[in-house]
Amino acid sequence: MTLLIAPVGAQTGTAASRQAELEAEALKNCEANQTSLNLCSFHRYKKGDAELNRTYQAQLARMTSKVDAQRYREAQRAWLKYAEADCLFRNGPREDSGTIWPLLQNTCLAEHTEARLRILQQYLNCTQDGCPGQ
Repeated sequence: MTLLIAPVGAQTGTAASRQAELEAEALKNCEANQTSLNLCSFHRYKKGDAELNRTYQAQLARMTSKVDAQRYREAQRAWLKYAEADCLFRNGPREDSGTIWPLLQNTCLAEHTEARLRILQQYLNCTQDGCPGQ
């Protein structure tokens, strides 16, 4: 995904460092200007995405069935495609929008991520017979 600056995983050390500096400054006053709004929304999305990834990996590690683990991976990939497609539907492509697009896109992705996180946390916290992946 293209945000204000390339996603963290795609950045060089210098670019990632600059991104972190910009986010830290923006977090002091998220409503200061459009750039701050965009950076704060990216920070929220990135934080949720990291928690989602931790929860996903924890649930995957609990699984003993290779078949269930593969289905879980496929479900996660399908969810990711859905979230990206839904946000593209809601916000359109970046090139057709203006400076507010990163805010809209990050907010959309954060909302989807938070909803998916709640589902994966239910899987992880489930201890009864019949829980998904057990």
